[in-house]
Amino acid sequence: METPPRRATHIPSVFQLLLSGVGVLVCGLAALLLFASGLIGLTTSGEKGNTSFLFSTAWVALLVFALLLPSIVYAIARLSGHPLSAIALKNRYVIAVAGLVIWPFLLVVGNNLSDSPEASIVLPFLQLFAIGLPLWWFLETGQRGLSTGSPQRTWGMASFSLLLSPLTALIIELIAMVVMAVLAFVIIGVHQPQLLDQLNYLMTQYRAGLDPSMAEQLSREALAQPGVIFCVLILFSGIAPMIEELIKPLALWVIAIRKPTPAQGFVCGLICGAAFALLESLGIASSSTGDAWLLNMLQRSGTGLLHITTCGLMGWGLASAWSQQKYLRSGLAFCGAVLLHGTWNAFGLLMGFIPFLGPTISAQLPVAAWMSQVAPVALGILALVALFILLGLNRSLRKEQVLLPPPFDSNVITETPAPPTAPGMP
Repeated sequence: METPPRRATHIPSVFQLLLSGVGVLVCGLAALLLFASGLIGLTTSGEKGNTSFLFSTAWVALLVFALLLPSIVYAIARLSGHPLSAIALKNRYVIAVAGLVIWPFLLVVGNNLSDSPEASIVLPFLQLFAIGLPLWWFLETGQRGLSTGSPQRTWGMASFSLLLSPLTALIIELIAMVVMAVLAFVIIGVHQPQLLDQLNYLMTQYRAGLDPSMAEQLSREALAQPGVIFCVLILFSGIAPMIEELIKPLALWVIAIRKPTPAQGFVCGLICGAAFALLESLGIASSSTGDAWLLNMLQRSGTGLLHITTCGLMGWGLASAWSQQKYLRSGLAFCGAVLLHGTWNAFGLLMGFIPFLGPTISAQLPVAAWMSQVAPVALGILALVALFILLGLNRSLRKEQVLLPPPFDSNVITETPAPPTAPGMP
């Protein structure tokens, strides 16, 4: 009696299981430790100021823990030889719209709680919905009517983008910051030695425990230099957007060999961008309380739309190059994503940076001062542009999808309708 041939192990599923499994263990342990530290802080005088950050980080870890579980389930099912089909959630878009409707009420509640004694306990949990609900609507709006492909791959990409993409981007950005700082010091030492002496004096005073008001004044004087502002803009509005737009769709490169269609690449990019934006926004919001809480939530919703749109644009461009050899489209998509991202960062940075430096900078850099004044309007216009790109690409790809093959590597069996036949043909 012949033994049946042994089925080959699906290596991508092994990697997916290992990555998601390690993430679940780390996030689960981190959530327990952070919740315990927060509860201890509530009963210990002098540590209550840190409890909000501890609880916020704990809820973020718990959320990532929950989002990694489907990836593990699908990977185990695939490796066991019984792959699961998609677990359909009916009317996802309608539910996402309902979530967006209640979102303003959550912001009102959170704003009222931001200065209350219960803020450190309730607000961290509320932040999950204040940030997550608009992100979900953006994601569902972008992928509405488009094929999402294999559910295992969808959750695998989300896990990859939650665990590896933000960490990779952070490491590369830190390296870029160090390189930029070294170059800036060299250039300043050659062309503006007096500014270099001022910066060295400032760092010496910081190490010596300078009075906070004096330290703030010295910082303003050091930073209110055209060369310093130019370097900051180059880093955060040029280099950082290029790094992030290359790293955010990193999970897409894993499936490049399968040559996904532009629609599939767009949807995968949306998923990668949403996961990246969720983790980044929750991380930044973890220390947000008081009067700045509501403004921070509104800003993070706009940034979330930006990340989802630009990453979807990148996914569309990359898939167009892989499946259709449209390399020019891929290059234009990258340039468009970086331009949109960099412009957003420039206005957002100047909006907070210029007022901190004081009125003297307005005379030295009138363009930068003007950009800081019109920044709220400019950011609103950029958000509308991002939404227009998201809706426009979705509409265009829905029209093209009928001419493209069914979802790649899908675990769902679909019936392909027979092509129409001409009269007289069998």
